[in-house]
Amino acid sequence: ALQDRVLEMKNNPTEAEDKLWQSLRKNLTGYHFRRQHIIDRFVVDFVCLTKNLIIEVDGDIHDYKKEKDKERTDILKTLGFRIIRFKNEEVLRDKIGVIKKIENELKALSFGEGLGEVNSLSLGEGKGEVIKVFTTRADTLFGATYIVLAPEHPLVTQLITHITNKNEVEEYIKNARKKSEIERMAEDKDTLTGSVQGKTGVELKGIKAINPANDEEVPVWIADYVLPDYGTGAIMAVPAHDERDFEFAKKYNLPIIDKPLIDAKEIIKKVGGKTVTKFKLRDWIFSRQRYWGEPIPIINCEKCGLVSVPEKDLPVRLPEVRSYKPTDTGESPLASISKWVNVKCPKCGGVAKRETDTMPNWAGSSWYYLRYTDSKNNKVFAAYPQPLPREGEKRNPPLWGGFRRDKFPLLWGG
Repeated sequence: ALQDRVLEMKNNPTEAEDKLWQSLRKNLTGYHFRRQHIIDRFVVDFVCLTKNLIIEVDGDIHDYKKEKDKERTDILKTLGFRIIRFKNEEVLRDKIGVIKKIENELKALSFGEGLGEVNSLSLGEGKGEVIKVFTTRADTLFGATYIVLAPEHPLVTQLITHITNKNEVEEYIKNARKKSEIERMAEDKDTLTGSVQGKTGVELKGIKAINPANDEEVPVWIADYVLPDYGTGAIMAVPAHDERDFEFAKKYNLPIIDKPLIDAKEIIKKVGGKTVTKFKLRDWIFSRQRYWGEPIPIINCEKCGLVSVPEKDLPVRLPEVRSYKPTDTGESPLASISKWVNVKCPKCGGVAKRETDTMPNWAGSSWYYLRYTDSKNNKVFAAYPQPLPREGEKRNPPLWGGFRRDKFPLLWGG
């Protein structure tokens, strides 16, 4: 059904979609875009997979679909995509301006990679502790008006006896721990009440931090949208230069101060910070409902539950089929091949079925680089550990292919 939708949209584009595509297909932005591309259960107008950027061109009907558009946007964001939207008339009226906005968005770091700075902000009132914060905008440090910690941040536990609203803070932390990372990043529900209210948090009353740029005290908050394993688990909030910080500050009546930007290198040196590179890989849907891909080596037994395919039977090979078109049920085409699906359980020998979803191409590309360490071995794929090269010996170096191929396989394979 989605494939039919793709063909219909490609054959009947709006005037604005066609006009924008003529520019994107010529790579005027310096990046390759695809049009009417399927992501999860959606067909997006245009996507640059290299930068995980989706472009949507909205007609008048979207004025009545704001709730559905928001749900769609939230899901795509949890999959690691950024979304930029334009109205039909905006593209038709100012195509050059639209391309300029897309180019600016493409300059942003993609898929959670953050090239930023770690700066230290001291806690006030004799607490003697330091909060290390990660930011990609050290030039806005003078505009930081509050600090936000992840609920799991160790400093919260260390300072709990100094916090005057201890019960409120502990209740918030308890509820935050019940939520997955995807829920924390995507939902706009109040962690305490469950009502829809936007991003939520609780101030650590009795605790203040000192901004090292101007020695001014700022309040310290915890909020579940800050994750403990990204950066340092703490952020400086600059509401005048960040939309999320701005909405949070408006909601909780926090100061919004628009200070002039400063030279990032100078301020990093002044406060004793350092430049670091951070990677953030989001949780994502690993399985695919398609024929092409490595079969997931799991067998579902009525008695034993999920059972791993024995190592001697690996790899699980795809069966030869006449048709590998998607099914009407949403299942993988493999689900209809009974001879391949129906097997005996490796544990009890009872009736069982193979997992019919397949892995994405990341699985197949997260291990191949190991072969370069032992490329002449005729017995195994690669022996480990490998001895150091002998004097004069030459080995084939790894051959990478851009951001997605030189970083992701190492991250997933590691």
